[in-house]
Amino acid sequence: MLLSLVIGSNAQTIPNAGFEHWTHLSYSNPNAWTESANTQSIGLSSLVSVTKVTGVNSVGSGIQLQSYSDSLTSPKQAEFGYILMGIAGNGNGISSLTGGVPFTQQPAQLQGFYQCSVMSGDTAIVFVMFKKAGQVISQSVKRFAGSQKTYTSFTLAITPFNNGTSPDSLIIGAVSSNILANNSVAVAGSSLTLDNLTFPGITDTIPNGSFESWTTLQTDKPDGWYDEGLAAIKSTNSQTQSYALLLTSTVSVYSNGNISGQVGTAYYPNNCQSNCNPIGGSPLIKQQDTLEGYYQYIPMHTDTANIYLQFIKNGVSVNGTSINLYSTVSSGKYTKFKIPFDNTPSADTVQISISSSYSSHSSPTCCAGSQLYIDNLYFASVGTTLGIPEYQLPGEFSVYPNPANESFKVKLDIPNSTPLTIQLISITGEVITSETYSDYKGSFEKEYSMDGIAKSIYMVRAITNDQVYLQKVVVQ
Repeated sequence: MLLSLVIGSNAQTIPNAGFEHWTHLSYSNPNAWTESANTQSIGLSSLVSVTKVTGVNSVGSGIQLQSYSDSLTSPKQAEFGYILMGIAGNGNGISSLTGGVPFTQQPAQLQGFYQCSVMSGDTAIVFVMFKKAGQVISQSVKRFAGSQKTYTSFTLAITPFNNGTSPDSLIIGAVSSNILANNSVAVAGSSLTLDNLTFPGITDTIPNGSFESWTTLQTDKPDGWYDEGLAAIKSTNSQTQSYALLLTSTVSVYSNGNISGQVGTAYYPNNCQSNCNPIGGSPLIKQQDTLEGYYQYIPMHTDTANIYLQFIKNGVSVNGTSINLYSTVSSGKYTKFKIPFDNTPSADTVQISISSSYSSHSSPTCCAGSQLYIDNLYFASVGTTLGIPEYQLPGEFSVYPNPANESFKVKLDIPNSTPLTIQLISITGEVITSETYSDYKGSFEKEYSMDGIAKSIYMVRAITNDQVYLQKVVVQ
């Protein structure tokens, strides 16, 4: 009995598995501010959350920060727009921030101009923190709520310095939503615009506090993937087709440590705490399967790359598995990898993370320059994004005529009673059509119309209890 014919079925697939689809973006960051939410917002959602706007009295430029929703999760997860003169820490709150700029005086106030459009229940903030020998000696916060459509001056009184101690560094930042609230969650649409930040009455200044100096940057983001560090590079060194993913390990400008180039189908939210689970991933249909794909790896020293699969059940991590990838320099060719998995307990989501560096080394900067190319990922149960059969038994399964024009037939011999699924899959891994029979035995033969199906290369897949059959078909 025929149970269903489904268009766009939710099969176990990988977004943009062949890395053929990219979004090109141009954005600007304010100079001297060491961190900007643009790196994250573009990597998560292809959105520019920190923008250059017209300044006070329509003179020069100011800066606008906006909270935004990521592009992949459902329901959408809101994230903060921010700028920071410092280095984000691993702890909670602004007291965990490090770095900053040299500063030796004790100002009484921070002054500036602002506009805002803060959503109900949310608060935008500006914060200032002074440190001495790594210890916080003064910390102050200014909150903004509601709507202010024209530039208006504001003053933030600086908390008295501990024991009158003069600082050696300044950390300053601004956020479009309230990161200080317990279990803080951004509200998409909240915005804060700033200009002319100064400390009156002293000679020490805030570098580029007037927001007149900016650098324009370009990037390509792989569609369907999170790239929080904007590490992904659109490479023409592909295994097949036009493009591949390139990740390169770098040295942090601020912490003098190695940074692995990394992308994934999930990410950790801004308000993530110690036991936080990443957000995102793809539905997991089969608990027993194998992730396969192709890579080239050019490591520095003894570096290794890594691909990690994390399995989620009801939003909580239940299992994980990974593979290290080693140098392919000697062959100079793409090499196939396989990551088999068998989940116990069962999961409902799989998250994929790809990193250009993985090993621990005595030198934190040992691996800058390691390059990892990735192309044509797929689950074995689905088949390759290229339509190349991975499981095919000649004589038992056939698709004809091939190439096909108006229609083609599928023929399959099924010796034992079994559920049967027949699917048509695009070269990107999308399931175009899927039909399922609850029980079938004997010779299966059926003609499929190509009405409404674009000319391209496809893969026909037949799934029984104990076998997966795949055959490429060209639709002309």
